[in-house]
Order: sequence, then C-alpha cells, then structure tokens
Amino acid sequence: ESDSLVPTSQLGWCVGQGPLDCETAYRTNSTVLRVTETLFGPDEDQTKEERSRANAFRHGLFGALLTDEFGAAAAHDLLIAHELDGQDSVLDTYLDQFNNHQGIALAPFADRSDLIRLVYGALQGGLLACRAFDG
Repeated sequence: ESDSLVPTSQLGWCVGQGPLDCETAYRTNSTVLRVTETLFGPDEDQTKEERSRANAFRHGLFGALLTDEFGAAAAHDLLIAHELDGQDSVLDTYLDQFNNHQGIALAPFADRSDLIRLVYGALQGGLLACRAFDG
C-alpha cells in the first residue's frame, strides 16, 4: 500500500499526466466534495435517497470539471481508474460510471463557472441516475 494521497489505481494516470495534473485532479476532487456537502449537507445528516442524489451529483460534477480541465479522454481514463478503487456493488459502480460520463458529456455545454449549475440542473431534470429505494 502506498503512502500517497493518490489511490494506487490512479497512480498510473498520474504518472502519464504528470505531477501537476495529478495535483490538479486531487484538488478538483476536494472541490467537488466541498460543493456537494454545501448543497446536500453532510452524509450523516442525509437519508439514503438524499445520499444517492448527492452521490449522483458528485460524480457528474467530477466528470464535468475533469473534462473541462483535461479533456474528455483523460477525464474518462481517470474516472475509470477512480472506480477501480471502490468497494461498491456492481449496481453502484455502474451508476457512478454512468454519472461520470454524463458529466463528461455535459462539460462542453457550459463555462467552468456554470458547471455546478448545469450538473445540478441535470440531476433535477433526471439526467443523472440515482439509486431507487423501496419506500
């Protein structure tokens, strides 16, 4: 196991991109986490439905911001590596990848300053996938 802040599966991407891009991706992830918590509140205060919506938004925004920063191909590669780290179920991994790619697809339609609003609108409009729960 590495002492790095970067998960092992993502180190290959970082090596290929270079240390500055790796740092930018790490900072982008930190920004996404802060924005998500600001909009949806802390995980421990959310219902499972709210957590699912926050997760969909987080993945969509991460995909959009990475695409804006690095382009669609590099964003795709990092997001696939990012999903390899998870201990999620097959369904959750599929939903995460779907939302990552929705973010990649949305990125060209807004300036970086409008991506939060665009991705949130996509969530509200049903373009991001959330887990369904029996209720």
